[in-house]
Amino acid sequence: MSNLDVTTSAPSTQRPRRINRPERIIIGGEACTRNDIKAKKLGHTERTLNRGDAKGAPYLLVGGVKYRPDQRYDAWLLGRIKTRKPTPSKPRKHTAGTSLRKSQPTTSL
Repeated sequence: MSNLDVTTSAPSTQRPRRINRPERIIIGGEACTRNDIKAKKLGHTERTLNRGDAKGAPYLLVGGVKYRPDQRYDAWLLGRIKTRKPTPSKPRKHTAGTSLRKSQPTTSL
């Protein structure tokens, strides 16, 4: 036996979670919302929001937690709206009474 008194604390079973992080942060005057909160507000899943990252959606990682800048993300989202050009009108088809070919003179022999 030794006279060494060592007290160790039990390893913590809780890992840092993003729910312990603030929902909104302001960096340089820009308000940023946590990714999962932004997804709930938009009515999507977080995975759906993450699909936009490869297409250029703005985000910021702070301490391993993803935040979306509110104004920039909304502007990016509005920029993704696609509108179709009106289809050109097709030329009108001729009716049975009109002929497309020039009338050719008939030759009699």
